[in-house]
Amino acid sequence: MRATTLEQYESPLAERGVRPPGLSEDASKLEPDEIWVRLEAYTAYRFWPREVVWNVEGPGDWSVPLYPATIEKVEAWLDDAWTETTAYGPSPHGLNFPSDALYRITADVGRWSSDTNTCLVYPFDEAYRRLAEYIAADGIPNYSKIVWNSVGRSGGHIGLRPYYWMPKALQLSGAADILRNYRRAPGC
Repeated sequence: MRATTLEQYESPLAERGVRPPGLSEDASKLEPDEIWVRLEAYTAYRFWPREVVWNVEGPGDWSVPLYPATIEKVEAWLDDAWTETTAYGPSPHGLNFPSDALYRITADVGRWSSDTNTCLVYPFDEAYRRLAEYIAADGIPNYSKIVWNSVGRSGGHIGLRPYYWMPKALQLSGAADILRNYRRAPGC
């Protein structure tokens, strides 16, 4: 039986601020947070430390959905208050919550560094490059004004991107293809 994740709260970050080398001049002008927020939202991997809290409904096995994560505290909702408890584990799927209760798991997530896991640097740096170059290309800052009609022509703006170019930027830039294997945390 699997425990169910009801909610996930990620603490906001002040800034990420790291650009990979080899960007064009236009792509280098973009705010790094604009790119990293999209890449982290698309994947289960986090690079900058933050606190994450999950509310989980037991009983059953539960896997941490983000990587890397260090669990700091496990609490159960008992007698109208959060009480520190122990999750049993490791189970084949992570932790095991033995009783039918609401659990709150607090973890530090994102203490990964390129020094220890160099195999993950390339995919994320390349995805960053592709997404940044895609967004910077053609100098079209106000994409929301461009609307294509049903026959595929924009209202007098031939050659401009369709209205969905920014929401689908990860897919259209090729960054999503590179990150496909990182959509889930290991062990999920």
